[in-house]
Amino acid sequence: MRAMSKPLSAPAFRPLYEQIKILLTQSLVAGEWKPGEAIPSEIELAGRFRVSQGTVRKAIDAAGVKCIEARMGMIPSSTVRLDESKASSMLKLMERMEDNDDVQNVYANFDIPDAIMEKLS
Repeated sequence: MRAMSKPLSAPAFRPLYEQIKILLTQSLVAGEWKPGEAIPSEIELAGRFRVSQGTVRKAIDAAGVKCIEARMGMIPSSTVRLDESKASSMLKLMERMEDNDDVQNVYANFDIPDAIMEKLS
C-alpha cells in the first residue's frame, strides 16, 4: 500500500498593489523617508516599481498614508474655452481616463466657465 502524501498547496497570491504596499512600508521602516518628509510622487514611485500610477495610488491608500500636500508640476500655458456640451463630454472623458490603471497622466488645458461648471456638478 502506498503512503498518502500531503496535498500540494498553491503558492500564496498577493495582488500587485499589496506587493507595492509592502515595499513602501519596508522603505518607510528602513528610514528611506524621514517623518514629515515627502515621499516621491506617484509617478516617480510607479517608475521605480515599474507599475501603473493607479497601482501605486491603491498601495498608498491601502497602507493608510494620508496626503497632506499635492502640487501640480506642469501648468498649461494656453487654454481652450468650452461650451456646455463640449465641457460635459470632456469631463466624462477625463474621468474615464483617470479611472483607467493603464493611463499614467491626464493633462487638460481647457477652461469651463463657472456657470457651466455649476450646471454640470
